[in-house]
Amino acid sequence: MSLTDISPGTGDPSLSPNAFPQLQTTSATSSAHDQDFTPLVSVVDFHHVRGPEVEFWFGAPENSDPAIENDWPLLPFMALSDGAHASTQEFSYFTLLRKANPSQTVTSLFGIACSRQIDASMLINRPHDVTRSTVQKAVVVIADSPQSFGMLRERLSVVTTAWFTQRDFKDTEILKRFQESLLEEKERTGIEAEREREAYPGLSLRELVRQFRWQTLVLFKCCLLQPKMLFFGSKCEKLCM
Repeated sequence: MSLTDISPGTGDPSLSPNAFPQLQTTSATSSAHDQDFTPLVSVVDFHHVRGPEVEFWFGAPENSDPAIENDWPLLPFMALSDGAHASTQEFSYFTLLRKANPSQTVTSLFGIACSRQIDASMLINRPHDVTRSTVQKAVVVIADSPQSFGMLRERLSVVTTAWFTQRDFKDTEILKRFQESLLEEKERTGIEAEREREAYPGLSLRELVRQFRWQTLVLFKCCLLQPKMLFFGSKCEKLCM
């Protein structure tokens, strides 16, 4: 079950507008702080006793925890959605509120998570607290804009798959380099043109019409009116799309 907003003008057809509430009202604020926010990459692990929990942060200052600083207690649960273990690979999309401080106002951040699982017996360095037959983790990217999430989804899938293929979760070099590449792209000149080029992968308009049929027009009207909508589904990525 997912409670989401439908709001117009996401600027990214590769993602459903309902995946990112209040985007239109915060776009001006977000763009004003584009250069102040460093893209974050984190790892969420499913612990057999404590449940989903954040393991690592990349891009955050040393000895800091953005989840604690910004009061994101639900981040692990949004990254590792219910039923994700039933799929080889699953994606989820969500928004987070970035708290105000002396140098910035409150603004929205946008998250995308890719979760996978692996047989525990295949791990090269199996942690002593792994007691289940499978290990489930999610790699999360938190950005200040969802405009390039269509292409980012594909890159996140490749990085997550490669990290799992190593069979050694202590080796996080590939995740560090991924975060560094996100930061470099953000600082690169002409990034707006690149975002425009990358905005479109990931959407099937045919699938949208096939799924909702005559209700597609109803959803379009809802986009204009911006009401609260409740969606139900068993597959997280399909629900977000």
